[in-house]
Amino acid sequence: MKRIAIVLLSLAGLAAGMEGKAQARLRVVSTVEDLAYFARAIGGDAADVQSILKGYQDPHFAAARPSYMVTVSRADLVLSVGLDLEIGWLPLVLQGARNPDVLPGNSGFLDCSQFITPIEVPPAGADRSKGDLHPKGNPHYWLDPENALAVARGIAARMGQLDPASTSVFQGGLARLEAEIASARDEVRTMLQGVDPPAIVTYHVTFSYFFDRFGLRATAYIEPKPGIPPTPSHVATLNETLARLPRPPLFLVEPYYDPDIPREMAERTRGRAVIVPSSVGGIAGADSYRAVLTAVARAIAGK
Repeated sequence: MKRIAIVLLSLAGLAAGMEGKAQARLRVVSTVEDLAYFARAIGGDAADVQSILKGYQDPHFAAARPSYMVTVSRADLVLSVGLDLEIGWLPLVLQGARNPDVLPGNSGFLDCSQFITPIEVPPAGADRSKGDLHPKGNPHYWLDPENALAVARGIAARMGQLDPASTSVFQGGLARLEAEIASARDEVRTMLQGVDPPAIVTYHVTFSYFFDRFGLRATAYIEPKPGIPPTPSHVATLNETLARLPRPPLFLVEPYYDPDIPREMAERTRGRAVIVPSSVGGIAGADSYRAVLTAVARAIAGK
């Protein structure tokens, strides 16, 4: 009886181990919430997804925290925006994580910028005197829904490569995400149809891909140069220019910048300032990719 009990316990332990292995989920860590949103939608119950940064945090100036390193140390896949957006902190996080599988060049690291064509690539010879330029191009590409579709497909392919047994789950999740992105794109087009937008001012060059996709443009930026905080003289000059426009301007304000400056500028120029999300979770209610795009479109349409 004792021998039978030992055998039964061993079999039970083996079965429990096999069950735990079968239930293991692909561990995905992204640098920003938008890539995490895509991975969650694709992965469903087959993936455990975390974002290092929240949608209301500035991805340009994050710190390489030990907690980020711990999170990455357990990851099977790290999703990066690329185009040097995370250059100031992600390399330190990867180094401190001591997880060779997710280092650049390995299958556990995915630079999602490879799936898109960047815009605003500075000419050769651009230097820091021109601001905090990204030499490889503007990294805020996910705000173009066509780019979002391409990135989502790239993420799904890599997730399937790392976890072939869950490929059917990932493909089903991708199909649902593609439908959401396409629906959001069409909804934005409908919201902006027939709208004669005012002059649009943004703090940073955050919305360039969105503007390009939907036939819009920024008239001015609160930053005198990318990444350079505005000086009082720059703000005063910009106020004078905007006040002379035939229509009051619209200030689209990213949630991680000081809102007081654009609000004061809006008062002086008879315009309006609206805080809009640039990422999922950037403001209350922006809990999906669709919600991000439609929030920006609603502000532009004045709805």
